[in-house]
Amino acid sequence: MTTVTEPVEAGPLPAKPWSGGGREELAAAVRRLTVLTVTATAPPDVLAAAADLLYPTCEQRPTRLGALQDNWAKQLEKLAVHGNQRAAFARNSVYHLMAPPRRLLLTALLLAAVNAGLRGYGPASPRPAALPD
Repeated sequence: MTTVTEPVEAGPLPAKPWSGGGREELAAAVRRLTVLTVTATAPPDVLAAAADLLYPTCEQRPTRLGALQDNWAKQLEKLAVHGNQRAAFARNSVYHLMAPPRRLLLTALLLAAVNAGLRGYGPASPRPAALPD
């Protein structure tokens, strides 16, 4: 179990990102750091951007990959609403950058989606009593 005090690995960082050379070397070091940062933070933005493109006021249409990612996120959300805790945890942890994107493709989630497609989702989880109707 990960606690707040344990470091989270975001990927390999260069041992010496900049050796104090010229402008070209500094620019290359900044590009490497930018690529590492974008790679680590891209999944939530991709999910959100694909969802935003589906609004009727948006003139763009999502790419095939964006539509596939959005449909898989919706599938995980539907599984979560119907009681699949693993789907809820996977989607939320990736969206909040607490887990790597590969968590969305766990074998158990893929099998749960196929099973739900074949046998149905079952009853939805009840609405919490603390929320007003």
